[in-house]
Amino acid sequence: DPLALPADSGSGRRIVYSKSAQRVWVVEAGENVSKTHLVSGRRTWNQPLPGTYSVFSRSSFTCNIKNPSICWRYMVRFTRGPEGDNIGFHEIPRKNGAPVQGNHQLGQALSSGCVRQKQHSRRPMRTSRPRAI
Repeated sequence: DPLALPADSGSGRRIVYSKSAQRVWVVEAGENVSKTHLVSGRRTWNQPLPGTYSVFSRSSFTCNIKNPSICWRYMVRFTRGPEGDNIGFHEIPRKNGAPVQGNHQLGQALSSGCVRQKQHSRRPMRTSRPRAI
């Protein structure tokens, strides 16, 4: 079942991100999945590595440090890349105001760093314990 929470994905309240499935599960107390949805994460295996992370900051709007014409809303940062850039969950970015991908492309690994979501998917990303598998 592709919607089932992956085995060995931790315990307690958390967000589970599966790179192979390009999917996120929001898990509440009692191991209840309150939401699952497709995302677009990184294309390569190494970021983020499997593990448990803690959210270290959030912002309602931000832009790419290396390319300020690419911006997005609702950033939830949980780790950093090898060059120190932030990695987290956020809505699909816009480049010069136009989305860099469509919602219909979620489920494909199209990101070069973060985990992209539909705008309405951002609200459940409030837990402080993301887990990448």
